[in-house]
Amino acid sequence: MTNDNKQNDPELKKKLAAARLAMSPEEEKKEWQSHEDYLSARKKEAAAAMISNEQKTLLEEEVKAREERLQKQKKIEALESLRQKEEKKRKKQLAEEQKKQYEEAETERVKKIEKILESKAEIKGLIKQGLGKPKTIRTLRDDIAETVKRDRVTASKIIIQEKAMRQAAQTEATLQKKRKRSNIIIFISLVLVFLGLSSVIFVWWQKREEKKPSAPIIKESLIFSDRLLKIDITNLSDRESLKNAQKKEYKKLQDSLNENRGVSDLYFTKNIQETVGEKIIEKTLILTASDYLEKATLVTDDFSRFASNDFMVGFLGYNRISPFFVFKTNDYKHFADALLLAGKPIITELFSVFWDNDKKELARGSLFQDLTLKNYDLRILKSVDNESIAGYVFLDKKTLLIFETEEDFLKILDAFLITRPVTR
Repeated sequence: MTNDNKQNDPELKKKLAAARLAMSPEEEKKEWQSHEDYLSARKKEAAAAMISNEQKTLLEEEVKAREERLQKQKKIEALESLRQKEEKKRKKQLAEEQKKQYEEAETERVKKIEKILESKAEIKGLIKQGLGKPKTIRTLRDDIAETVKRDRVTASKIIIQEKAMRQAAQTEATLQKKRKRSNIIIFISLVLVFLGLSSVIFVWWQKREEKKPSAPIIKESLIFSDRLLKIDITNLSDRESLKNAQKKEYKKLQDSLNENRGVSDLYFTKNIQETVGEKIIEKTLILTASDYLEKATLVTDDFSRFASNDFMVGFLGYNRISPFFVFKTNDYKHFADALLLAGKPIITELFSVFWDNDKKELARGSLFQDLTLKNYDLRILKSVDNESIAGYVFLDKKTLLIFETEEDFLKILDAFLITRPVTR
């Protein structure tokens, strides 16, 4: 009898049912426990298979991300190789130009030497021809004898006239010396008077400059601002003290929200000393972007290297105080590449001054999402609950905005469009 016939056999079914009825409670319990263990093992196998699939998916994503990073690194290496080739080419051109200049200078020097040798040969030729032969020397006695013979005058009269002429010449020479001495004295006197007047004018001008107040520094905001806030970092020598100064300004704005609505521009100044002649002059300078990133943050050089001098630490006030950052660049491509490679560490480091520990922890588990808003391409860090933490966008090819939420972006964009027309 086949297995199918056995299962459909009524007699067999009755026997099995009778056997189950004959089983004791303990045996029945063991059978159910065995069935439960079997089901539990199957569940564990299914769960393990699901975990394996998830791990496989994560591994594939990680491999894909690693491949993307490798491609970006290869791009950077290719650009660096191209730059090195261009630099090598420029050095070669410079060497060739220097060699050409040296050869031209050497040719000119040889020509001058040849001219000098030719001149010496001409002089020697003139000497050989006798053009430099000395003339016959005439004496006073010969001149007197010739004059007596020609003009028929006595020798004594000629001698008297000669003596008178010599005395007149001596008198004229003496007068010339006196006039020359007088002119020298007058010239020296005029020079001394001029120097004296110059000294008086210089002293007067120096005193006037000392009394003249130094011109105030005018900070031009990159985005239309309702107010300017200043921090003097001359005596803030370490990064922690500079961060505390920014936190203090942030806390003031939060405490007086109604009075600080709109955009606030926070900038930084430092005092330096310069020596002009014998005088020491104090100057006040506005901190540049690279100085700020070096002194106040731990942002990588790949980002700060391509940032221009102008930047802005801003605060947007409406229902809360939201910090934001604006940076300018003249190298959009490398600036954007730096953000693609290390955008999350850069953004979280900049905002770390103003965020509490909960938000910093939330940012650690966030990922970038791309979003288009008002025809602008935004990259926003989203938490696991899809909450916006921070993001960045290029307002134009030279202006980078780093903000907290999409609502902040829209309000800051309005202020930016008021400042200047957008050129994209």
